[in-house]
Amino acid sequence: MKILAISDVPSKLLWDESVRKRLEGIDLILSCGDLPKKYLEYLTNFTTAPILYVHGNHDGSYKESEPGGCICVDDAVYVWKGLRIMGLGGCNRYNRDDTFQYTEAEMRRRARKLWLAARRAGGIDILLTHAPASGLNDGTDKAHKGFQVFNDLMDLYQPKWFIHGHMHLNYGANLPRVCTRGGTTVINATERYEFEIPDPFRCRSESCSVGDKNQSKKEKDNGDRTRLAAAGIAAKEAVRLPLCGQLPLSGRRDHAPSDTSEGRGVAMSILAGESQKLDDLPRDESAAG
Repeated sequence: MKILAISDVPSKLLWDESVRKRLEGIDLILSCGDLPKKYLEYLTNFTTAPILYVHGNHDGSYKESEPGGCICVDDAVYVWKGLRIMGLGGCNRYNRDDTFQYTEAEMRRRARKLWLAARRAGGIDILLTHAPASGLNDGTDKAHKGFQVFNDLMDLYQPKWFIHGHMHLNYGANLPRVCTRGGTTVINATERYEFEIPDPFRCRSESCSVGDKNQSKKEKDNGDRTRLAAAGIAAKEAVRLPLCGQLPLSGRRDHAPSDTSEGRGVAMSILAGESQKLDDLPRDESAAG
């Protein structure tokens, strides 16, 4: 499955007569916000791929009318051909404008509201946002500070991909286009980025065929909890790094890690007992107002 991620800056390569050829073979387009409505609507004329989007902090015009021919996945868990996408747009509140700006506490409440939808979907494959995660290639100013709850969501659901915008690559020479955090591939979608992922249904069917079918439920639960705990420790270790590992960019297609689904499947199997994690996580009381 070939995905085109876009955000913040309309691509000159797509904003011309060659757009149809450049979009050939694209199966899905994911927009991370801050793009003109007419740009998204323009792209719908040259591709059969669905365009899914979340809002950015400069998308105030979307409140009057949403982009025609596109699908808003903000505050939703949207499933497309087996690919489970959680959308949480907007950025950290930095002024009084009501243009998709949120405090940490507000974003955390939005995430909690999606817990049941994520459980029904059996987890998520992609976390799609506008803002980055806190401490993960975010900015130091209030407008570009990332959300801690995005780190918590990656720990809880272990998505294979976290795709965001907001941080233009010209903001800093050390900003990576692609990096990793634990088992999650993190992609900065500024302007445009094309990558490929395995077919979700095929990967899940292969992972389900692995293991001893005669294993008792008790043994399985104990093993599941052990693997989940180990995955949590590994994720916390990865967070301590100042930057996630940068991958080579030139002349490459991004081949994201193969989807074993083990960590996600395990997490979902005991998720009912873990549902309070988001509630119990530290809150940003200073931002709660």
